[in-house]
Amino acid sequence: MSLLRRFLLLPVAAVLWTAALPSTVHAADISCRVVNVADGDTLNCLTASKQNLRVRLHQIDAPERGQPFSHASRRALADLVAGRQVVLQQAGKDRYGRVLATVQIQGVNVNRQLVRQGHAWAYRQYLVDPGYLQLEAQARSETLGLWSQPGAIYPADYRKGIRSAAQGSIVLDAPVPSRRLLSLMGAGQGSQCGSKRFCNQMSSCAEARHYLTQCGITRLDRDGDGIPCENLCTAR
Repeated sequence: MSLLRRFLLLPVAAVLWTAALPSTVHAADISCRVVNVADGDTLNCLTASKQNLRVRLHQIDAPERGQPFSHASRRALADLVAGRQVVLQQAGKDRYGRVLATVQIQGVNVNRQLVRQGHAWAYRQYLVDPGYLQLEAQARSETLGLWSQPGAIYPADYRKGIRSAAQGSIVLDAPVPSRRLLSLMGAGQGSQCGSKRFCNQMSSCAEARHYLTQCGITRLDRDGDGIPCENLCTAR
């Protein structure tokens, strides 16, 4: 084959090689400005071309709405990125079409920071970097954020509890825990969950905390800061 012919075939070979690359190759990073923080692991980001991206932070899972510390988790993410320019290190898209990404701001890995501060879990189902588990363990050992109270429920288990309630056509103010959730929360192991559902039924802050963290009565923590029945638990 002549040298000229080899030269002309190079672009074709390059195209074929690129097409054969595995789908795991990361897309280019995206620079954008955060315009909304929906919860502790979801935000909206506006690119320079005015494209609005819905972003799900990769490898972490923050408390769901209705769970203790859900608002605190959202505030923690907002404090880091709201209104600021960030870089998205893409990892594909989830089944809802959201961009999965590690969010970087001025050299800070926001995803890892949230786990280290106790504002999110390492998302076991989609974990790539085991370092997130170490960060979670550190936050837990130092009782930071959501680990400051016993009975923290992994969000995926909480969501299963919601689905179980919906499939059983149960209408309640708060999701009904599944059997696994009850086990995780200590029900049936010396922990009693009675019929109380409102702050005016609680006799003490300790009882209110028990019903919130062990029985899943999330209505006791209306603002999601992890403190139930402020009239009992913050009274001086």
